[in-house]
Amino acid sequence: MTAYSQPQRIWDSDTYWELKGDTIVFTGKGRIGHVEGRTIPWGYNKKNIKYAIIGEGITYISKGALSGCYKLVGASL
Repeated sequence: MTAYSQPQRIWDSDTYWELKGDTIVFTGKGRIGHVEGRTIPWGYNKKNIKYAIIGEGITYISKGALSGCYKLVGASL
């Protein structure tokens, strides 16, 4: 699994993602969703994600954003 030392911007939005071990952290302001024709930036790491932390400024997260995270056991706001 790739670990990033700082949040990575999600496409051209004001939202960011970061992997911390087996946890994905979403921060920023706005929506996180699937965009037709684009690969989710954290897609290569989905099989290892166990936890998701969704920051206060995130207003929406699509079901496609975490689909394929078969080890996911918890999410928190």
